[in-house]
Amino acid sequence: GLAAPAREERGPLPRILVVDDDEKNLLVMRAVLETLDQEIVSVDSGREALKALLDHDDFAVIIMDVQMPEMDGYETAAQIKRRPRNRD
Repeated sequence: GLAAPAREERGPLPRILVVDDDEKNLLVMRAVLETLDQEIVSVDSGREALKALLDHDDFAVIIMDVQMPEMDGYETAAQIKRRPRNRD
């Protein structure tokens, strides 16, 4: 059979954005997700999530806490969906 191609040959790693204001939750999520072949970007607020989307608009998945101060997960998701590139 054919061997799977090396990671470099398959292109860049898919990105996962993890958003949570609790550092312990970010550490747990990172520990779980690091077992996958993904690039993980973690931020601690809705505003930081929006900034991360300006830097990288190609996240495969966004995992977000809904209970955060200032801008909660629902408001952050609404802001993300307003951007045509991130609508879906």
